[in-house]
Amino acid sequence: MNDMEIISTTLVEFNKVDAGIATLRSKYQGVVFEIATTAGMEAAREARREVRTPRLEVEKLRKAAKAPLLAIGKRLDAEAKRITEALELIETPIDDAILHEERRRERDREAKIQAELKRTQDIRERIAELRGAPLTSESEPDLILDHIADLEKIHVDDSFQEFREEAEREKAQTIARFNVLYAASMKRREEQAELEALRKEKIARDAAIARERAEEAAREREAAREREAVREAAAQLERDKQAEIRRKQDEERQRNETALAEIRAIDHQVAIAITGRPGLQGRSLAGVAKLIEETEAWQVTAEKFGALLASAEATKFATLSRLRDMQTKLQVEIEAKAAEAKAQAEAKSLPKGIPSQDEILRVLAVHFAKPPATVCGWLSVYRWKDLEVA
Repeated sequence: MNDMEIISTTLVEFNKVDAGIATLRSKYQGVVFEIATTAGMEAAREARREVRTPRLEVEKLRKAAKAPLLAIGKRLDAEAKRITEALELIETPIDDAILHEERRRERDREAKIQAELKRTQDIRERIAELRGAPLTSESEPDLILDHIADLEKIHVDDSFQEFREEAEREKAQTIARFNVLYAASMKRREEQAELEALRKEKIARDAAIARERAEEAAREREAAREREAVREAAAQLERDKQAEIRRKQDEERQRNETALAEIRAIDHQVAIAITGRPGLQGRSLAGVAKLIEETEAWQVTAEKFGALLASAEATKFATLSRLRDMQTKLQVEIEAKAAEAKAQAEAKSLPKGIPSQDEILRVLAVHFAKPPATVCGWLSVYRWKDLEVA
Protein backbone atom coordinates (compact mmCIF):
# COMPACT_ATOMS: atom_id res chain seq x y z
CA MET A 1 0.00 0.00 0.00
CA ASN A 2 1.50 3.34 -1.08
CA ASP A 3 1.37 6.60 0.85
CA MET A 4 -1.71 7.95 -0.92
CA GLU A 5 -3.56 4.70 -0.36
CA ILE A 6 -2.68 4.83 3.35
CA ILE A 7 -3.97 8.38 3.57
CA SER A 8 -7.12 7.55 1.61
CA THR A 9 -7.80 4.56 3.84
CA THR A 10 -7.26 6.70 6.94
CA LEU A 11 -9.68 9.37 5.67
CA VAL A 12 -12.26 6.67 5.01
CA GLU A 13 -11.88 5.49 8.62
CA PHE A 14 -12.19 9.10 9.81
CA ASN A 15 -15.44 9.45 7.86
CA LYS A 16 -16.77 6.31 9.50
CA VAL A 17 -16.02 7.69 12.97
CA ASP A 18 -17.37 11.10 11.98
CA ALA A 19 -20.57 9.50 10.79
CA GLY A 20 -20.94 7.80 14.16
CA ILE A 21 -20.55 11.02 16.18
CA ALA A 22 -24.16 11.99 15.63
CA THR A 23 -25.25 8.62 17.00
CA LEU A 24 -23.00 9.01 20.07
CA ARG A 25 -24.16 12.60 20.58
CA SER A 26 -27.82 11.66 20.48
CA LYS A 27 -27.13 8.69 22.75
CA TYR A 28 -25.01 10.32 25.46
CA GLN A 29 -24.75 14.12 25.21
CA GLY A 30 -26.66 15.71 28.07
CA VAL A 31 -27.32 12.36 29.75
CA VAL A 32 -27.03 12.48 33.57
CA PHE A 33 -25.88 9.13 34.92
CA GLU A 34 -26.82 7.92 38.39
CA ILE A 35 -23.16 7.43 39.28
CA ALA A 36 -23.93 7.35 43.00
CA THR A 37 -25.21 3.82 42.34
CA THR A 38 -23.18 0.85 41.17
CA ALA A 39 -25.31 0.34 38.07
CA GLY A 40 -25.19 4.04 37.22
CA MET A 41 -21.43 4.17 37.63
CA GLU A 42 -21.01 1.12 35.36
CA ALA A 43 -23.29 2.69 32.74
CA ALA A 44 -21.25 5.93 32.86
CA ARG A 45 -17.99 4.04 32.47
CA GLU A 46 -19.42 2.02 29.54
CA ALA A 47 -20.53 5.27 27.87
CA ARG A 48 -17.07 6.75 28.39
CA ARG A 49 -15.46 3.66 26.84
CA GLU A 50 -17.81 3.78 23.85
CA VAL A 51 -16.92 7.44 23.18
CA ARG A 52 -13.23 7.16 24.07
CA THR A 53 -12.50 4.10 21.87
CA PRO A 54 -13.16 5.79 18.49
CA ARG A 55 -11.39 8.93 19.71
CA LEU A 56 -8.26 6.96 20.54
CA GLU A 57 -8.55 5.02 17.25
CA VAL A 58 -8.70 8.33 15.35
CA GLU A 59 -5.50 9.48 17.08
CA LYS A 60 -3.79 6.16 16.27
CA LEU A 61 -4.78 6.38 12.59
CA ARG A 62 -3.69 10.01 12.41
CA LYS A 63 -0.18 9.24 13.67
CA ALA A 64 0.18 6.27 11.25
CA ALA A 65 -0.91 8.30 8.22
CA LYS A 66 1.11 11.39 9.14
CA ALA A 67 4.46 9.63 9.18
CA PRO A 68 4.99 9.25 5.37
CA LEU A 69 3.91 12.73 4.30
CA LEU A 70 4.12 15.63 6.71
CA ALA A 71 2.27 17.94 4.33
CA ILE A 72 -0.71 15.62 4.18
CA GLY A 73 -0.25 15.08 7.92
CA LYS A 74 -1.27 18.69 8.52
CA ARG A 75 -4.61 17.99 6.91
CA LEU A 76 -4.99 14.82 8.98
CA ASP A 77 -4.13 16.76 12.17
CA ALA A 78 -6.84 19.31 11.48
CA GLU A 79 -9.43 16.65 10.72
CA ALA A 80 -8.43 14.53 13.72
CA LYS A 81 -8.50 17.60 15.97
CA ARG A 82 -12.01 18.45 14.83
CA ILE A 83 -13.25 14.92 15.42
CA THR A 84 -11.40 14.64 18.76
CA GLU A 85 -12.91 17.88 20.02
CA ALA A 86 -16.36 16.70 18.96
CA LEU A 87 -15.86 13.41 20.84
CA GLU A 88 -14.44 15.19 23.90
CA LEU A 89 -17.54 17.40 24.04
CA ILE A 90 -19.45 14.17 24.61
CA GLU A 91 -16.87 12.43 26.81
CA THR A 92 -15.80 15.30 29.11
CA PRO A 93 -19.13 15.78 30.97
CA ILE A 94 -19.31 12.03 31.58
CA ASP A 95 -15.71 11.87 32.76
CA ASP A 96 -16.17 14.95 34.98
CA ALA A 97 -19.21 13.39 36.62
CA ILE A 98 -17.31 10.16 37.29
CA LEU A 99 -14.33 12.01 38.75
CA HIS A 100 -16.64 14.17 40.89
CA GLU A 101 -18.33 11.11 42.36
CA GLU A 102 -14.99 9.35 42.99
CA ARG A 103 -13.66 12.43 44.81
CA ARG A 104 -16.90 12.65 46.86
CA ARG A 105 -16.52 9.03 47.94
CA GLU A 106 -12.89 9.64 48.90
CA ARG A 107 -13.90 12.69 50.97
CA ASP A 108 -16.57 10.63 52.78
CA ARG A 109 -14.04 7.92 53.56
CA GLU A 110 -11.49 10.44 54.86
CA ALA A 111 -14.20 12.14 56.97
CA LYS A 112 -15.05 8.84 58.65
CA ILE A 113 -11.37 8.19 59.40
CA GLN A 114 -10.93 11.67 60.89
CA ALA A 115 -14.10 11.33 62.97
CA GLU A 116 -12.84 8.04 64.44
CA LEU A 117 -9.42 9.56 65.18
CA LYS A 118 -11.05 12.52 66.94
CA ARG A 119 -13.31 10.22 69.01
CA THR A 120 -10.40 8.15 70.31
CA GLN A 121 -8.23 11.25 70.79
CA ASP A 122 -10.95 12.95 72.91
CA ILE A 123 -11.23 9.88 75.15
CA ARG A 124 -7.43 9.64 75.43
CA GLU A 125 -7.31 13.27 76.55
CA ARG A 126 -9.92 12.55 79.26
CA ILE A 127 -7.89 9.54 80.44
CA ALA A 128 -4.78 11.76 80.50
CA GLU A 129 -6.62 14.06 82.94
CA LEU A 130 -7.07 11.06 85.25
CA ARG A 131 -3.30 10.72 85.50
CA GLY A 132 -3.32 13.99 87.44
CA ALA A 133 -0.84 16.84 87.67
CA PRO A 134 2.92 16.20 87.89
CA LEU A 135 3.06 16.34 91.70
CA THR A 136 6.02 15.15 93.81
CA SER A 137 6.83 14.68 97.48
CA GLU A 138 8.10 18.25 97.38
CA SER A 139 4.56 19.53 96.62
CA GLU A 140 2.54 21.10 99.47
CA PRO A 141 0.19 18.68 101.34
CA ASP A 142 -2.86 20.94 100.82
CA LEU A 143 -2.23 21.03 97.07
CA ILE A 144 -2.02 17.22 96.94
CA LEU A 145 -5.34 16.90 98.87
CA ASP A 146 -7.01 19.30 96.43
CA HIS A 147 -5.94 17.14 93.46
CA ILE A 148 -7.20 13.98 95.18
CA ALA A 149 -10.58 15.64 95.72
CA ASP A 150 -10.77 16.74 92.09
CA LEU A 151 -10.05 13.21 90.88
CA GLU A 152 -12.71 11.68 93.12
CA LYS A 153 -15.28 14.01 91.58
CA ILE A 154 -14.61 12.62 88.10
CA HIS A 155 -17.19 9.90 87.31
CA VAL A 156 -15.94 7.12 85.00
CA ASP A 157 -18.96 5.91 83.02
CA ASP A 158 -19.93 4.47 79.62
CA SER A 159 -18.93 7.74 77.93
CA PHE A 160 -15.39 6.30 77.93
CA GLN A 161 -16.77 3.50 75.70
CA GLU A 162 -14.18 0.73 75.05
CA PHE A 163 -11.61 2.61 77.17
CA ARG A 164 -13.69 2.54 80.40
CA GLU A 165 -11.59 -0.15 82.13
CA GLU A 166 -8.40 1.73 81.30
CA ALA A 167 -9.92 4.98 82.67
CA GLU A 168 -10.96 3.30 85.97
CA ARG A 169 -7.50 1.80 86.35
CA GLU A 170 -5.78 5.15 85.72
CA LYS A 171 -8.03 6.94 88.25
CA ALA A 172 -7.39 4.38 91.00
CA GLN A 173 -3.62 4.34 90.37
CA THR A 174 -3.40 8.14 90.40
CA ILE A 175 -5.35 8.49 93.69
CA ALA A 176 -3.14 5.83 95.29
CA ARG A 177 -0.01 7.61 94.08
CA PHE A 178 -1.23 10.98 95.38
CA ASN A 179 -1.95 9.42 98.83
CA VAL A 180 1.63 8.19 98.99
CA LEU A 181 2.86 11.66 97.99
CA TYR A 182 0.66 13.28 100.66
CA ALA A 183 2.21 11.12 103.43
CA ALA A 184 5.73 11.89 102.16
CA SER A 185 4.90 15.61 101.96
CA MET A 186 3.63 15.71 105.57
CA LYS A 187 6.78 13.99 106.78
CA ARG A 188 8.88 16.47 104.82
CA ARG A 189 7.04 19.40 106.48
CA GLU A 190 7.88 18.08 109.98
CA GLU A 191 11.50 17.56 109.04
CA GLN A 192 11.66 21.08 107.62
CA ALA A 193 10.55 22.55 110.96
CA GLU A 194 13.42 20.82 112.71
CA LEU A 195 15.81 21.89 110.02
CA GLU A 196 14.68 25.53 110.30
CA ALA A 197 15.94 25.76 113.89
CA LEU A 198 19.25 24.26 112.90
CA ARG A 199 19.37 26.62 109.93
CA LYS A 200 19.09 29.73 112.11
CA GLU A 201 21.95 28.55 114.32
CA LYS A 202 24.02 27.88 111.28
CA ILE A 203 23.23 31.32 109.80
CA ALA A 204 24.78 33.07 112.78
CA ARG A 205 27.84 30.85 112.64
CA ASP A 206 28.20 31.19 108.93
CA ALA A 207 27.92 34.98 109.11
CA ALA A 208 31.08 35.21 111.20
CA ILE A 209 32.89 32.85 108.86
CA ALA A 210 31.61 34.81 105.87
CA ARG A 211 33.01 38.08 107.18
CA GLU A 212 36.42 36.51 107.62
CA ARG A 213 36.27 34.96 104.15
CA ALA A 214 35.15 38.25 102.63
CA GLU A 215 38.19 40.01 104.02
CA GLU A 216 40.42 37.22 102.72
CA ALA A 217 38.70 37.36 99.33
CA ALA A 218 39.27 41.12 99.12
CA ARG A 219 42.96 40.60 99.71
CA GLU A 220 43.04 37.83 97.11
CA ARG A 221 41.22 40.00 94.56
CA GLU A 222 43.77 42.75 94.98
CA ALA A 223 46.60 40.29 94.47
CA ALA A 224 44.77 38.86 91.44
CA ARG A 225 44.39 42.35 89.96
CA GLU A 226 48.12 42.90 90.29
CA ARG A 227 48.85 39.50 88.66
CA GLU A 228 46.39 40.28 85.87
CA ALA A 229 48.08 43.61 85.20
CA VAL A 230 51.46 41.87 84.87
CA ARG A 231 49.93 39.16 82.63
CA GLU A 232 48.20 41.73 80.40
CA ALA A 233 51.44 43.68 80.01
CA ALA A 234 53.26 40.52 78.94
CA ALA A 235 50.40 39.61 76.58
CA GLN A 236 50.50 43.08 75.02
CA LEU A 237 54.23 42.72 74.43
CA GLU A 238 53.60 39.37 72.74
CA ARG A 239 50.80 40.86 70.60
CA ASP A 240 53.07 43.70 69.55
CA LYS A 241 55.79 41.18 68.70
CA GLN A 242 53.41 39.07 66.60
CA ALA A 243 52.09 42.18 64.85
CA GLU A 244 55.63 43.17 63.90
CA ILE A 245 56.30 39.66 62.60
CA ARG A 246 53.14 39.79 60.48
CA ARG A 247 54.07 43.23 59.17
CA LYS A 248 57.48 41.99 58.08
CA GLN A 249 55.89 38.89 56.51
CA ASP A 250 53.44 41.11 54.62
CA GLU A 251 56.29 43.29 53.39
CA GLU A 252 58.26 40.21 52.30
CA ARG A 253 55.21 38.77 50.50
CA GLN A 254 54.58 42.08 48.74
CA ARG A 255 58.26 42.31 47.75
CA ASN A 256 58.16 38.75 46.37
CA GLU A 257 54.95 39.47 44.41
CA THR A 258 56.52 42.59 42.91
CA ALA A 259 59.69 40.63 42.08
CA LEU A 260 57.68 37.83 40.45
CA ALA A 261 55.77 40.36 38.37
CA GLU A 262 59.06 41.89 37.18
CA ILE A 263 60.52 38.44 36.44
CA ARG A 264 57.44 37.67 34.32
CA ALA A 265 57.91 41.04 32.57
CA ILE A 266 61.53 40.10 31.72
CA ASP A 267 60.40 36.72 30.41
CA HIS A 268 57.65 38.45 28.38
CA GLN A 269 60.30 40.26 26.31
CA VAL A 270 60.58 37.19 24.07
CA ALA A 271 56.82 37.21 23.39
CA ILE A 272 57.04 40.94 22.56
CA ALA A 273 59.89 40.20 20.15
CA ILE A 274 57.55 37.85 18.29
CA THR A 275 54.20 39.72 18.45
CA GLY A 276 55.47 43.30 18.82
CA ARG A 277 53.96 46.14 20.82
CA PRO A 278 52.93 49.75 20.13
CA GLY A 279 55.97 51.41 18.51
CA LEU A 280 57.94 48.16 18.14
CA GLN A 281 57.51 45.73 15.23
CA GLY A 282 57.56 42.02 15.99
CA ARG A 283 60.12 39.74 14.31
CA SER A 284 62.34 42.65 13.25
CA LEU A 285 66.07 43.18 13.82
CA ALA A 286 65.46 46.68 15.14
CA GLY A 287 62.76 45.46 17.52
CA VAL A 288 64.87 42.59 18.84
CA ALA A 289 67.88 44.88 19.26
CA LYS A 290 65.72 47.32 21.23
CA LEU A 291 64.48 44.54 23.48
CA ILE A 292 68.03 43.24 24.05
CA GLU A 293 69.08 46.76 25.04
CA GLU A 294 66.12 47.04 27.45
CA THR A 295 66.74 43.61 28.96
CA GLU A 296 70.48 44.29 29.46
CA ALA A 297 69.59 47.56 31.21
CA TRP A 298 67.21 45.78 33.57
CA GLN A 299 68.58 46.14 37.11
CA VAL A 300 68.67 42.77 38.92
CA THR A 301 69.82 43.38 42.50
CA ALA A 302 69.47 41.59 45.82
CA GLU A 303 67.75 44.63 47.30
CA LYS A 304 65.12 44.51 44.56
CA PHE A 305 64.55 40.73 44.23
CA GLY A 306 65.62 39.36 47.64
CA ALA A 307 65.22 35.57 47.78
CA LEU A 308 64.22 35.56 44.09
CA LEU A 309 67.52 37.07 42.96
CA ALA A 310 68.81 33.81 41.45
CA SER A 311 65.52 33.27 39.62
CA ALA A 312 65.59 36.85 38.28
CA GLU A 313 69.21 36.50 37.11
CA ALA A 314 68.43 33.16 35.42
CA THR A 315 65.34 34.61 33.72
CA LYS A 316 67.30 37.64 32.48
CA PHE A 317 70.12 35.41 31.17
CA ALA A 318 67.67 33.03 29.46
CA THR A 319 65.71 35.92 27.95
CA LEU A 320 68.86 37.54 26.57
CA SER A 321 69.99 34.20 25.14
CA ARG A 322 66.67 33.64 23.40
CA LEU A 323 66.59 37.24 22.09
CA ARG A 324 70.15 36.95 20.76
CA ASP A 325 69.32 33.62 19.13
CA MET A 326 66.32 35.27 17.52
CA GLN A 327 68.53 38.20 16.42
CA THR A 328 71.01 35.78 14.82
CA LYS A 329 68.24 33.84 13.04
CA LEU A 330 66.67 37.05 11.73
CA GLN A 331 70.10 38.27 10.51
CA VAL A 332 70.67 34.94 8.77
CA GLU A 333 67.26 35.11 7.15
CA ILE A 334 67.80 38.71 5.98
CA GLU A 335 71.28 37.99 4.63
CA ALA A 336 70.07 34.78 3.03
CA LYS A 337 67.25 36.64 1.28
CA ALA A 338 69.68 39.34 0.10
CA ALA A 339 72.14 36.73 -1.09
CA GLU A 340 69.37 34.89 -2.87
CA ALA A 341 68.29 38.07 -4.65
CA LYS A 342 71.89 38.81 -5.64
CA ALA A 343 72.44 35.23 -6.74
CA GLN A 344 69.35 35.37 -8.90
CA ALA A 345 70.67 38.55 -10.53
CA GLU A 346 74.13 37.04 -11.12
CA ALA A 347 72.66 33.77 -12.32
CA LYS A 348 71.14 35.58 -15.24
CA SER A 349 74.67 36.63 -16.41
CA LEU A 350 76.36 33.25 -15.81
CA PRO A 351 76.40 30.37 -18.24
CA LYS A 352 73.47 28.07 -17.80
CA GLY A 353 73.88 25.49 -14.97
CA ILE A 354 76.68 27.34 -13.04
CA PRO A 355 75.60 28.68 -9.55
CA SER A 356 76.67 32.17 -8.56
CA GLN A 357 79.10 32.91 -5.75
CA ASP A 358 76.34 34.38 -3.54
CA GLU A 359 74.13 31.38 -4.21
CA ILE A 360 76.88 29.03 -3.02
CA LEU A 361 77.42 31.28 0.02
CA ARG A 362 73.69 31.32 0.80
CA VAL A 363 73.38 27.53 0.59
CA LEU A 364 76.30 27.09 3.01
CA ALA A 365 74.91 29.74 5.40
CA VAL A 366 71.52 28.05 5.48
CA HIS A 367 73.10 24.61 5.86
CA PHE A 368 75.27 25.60 8.85
CA ALA A 369 72.73 28.13 10.25
CA LYS A 370 75.37 30.86 10.31
CA PRO A 371 75.43 34.39 8.91
CA PRO A 372 76.83 34.61 5.33
CA ALA A 373 79.65 36.82 6.67
CA THR A 374 80.78 33.95 8.94
CA VAL A 375 80.68 31.45 6.07
CA CYS A 376 82.61 33.91 3.89
CA GLY A 377 85.32 34.06 6.57
CA TRP A 378 85.53 30.29 6.55
CA LEU A 379 85.96 30.19 2.78
CA SER A 380 88.74 32.81 2.83
CA VAL A 381 90.95 30.39 4.78
CA TYR A 382 91.22 27.97 1.85
CA ARG A 383 93.53 28.32 -1.23
CA TRP A 384 91.05 27.58 -3.94
CA LYS A 385 93.66 27.79 -6.76
CA ASP A 386 95.43 24.71 -5.38
CA LEU A 387 92.13 22.80 -5.25
CA GLU A 388 92.32 19.53 -7.17
CA VAL A 389 89.25 17.56 -8.05
CA ALA A 390 89.69 13.92 -7.15
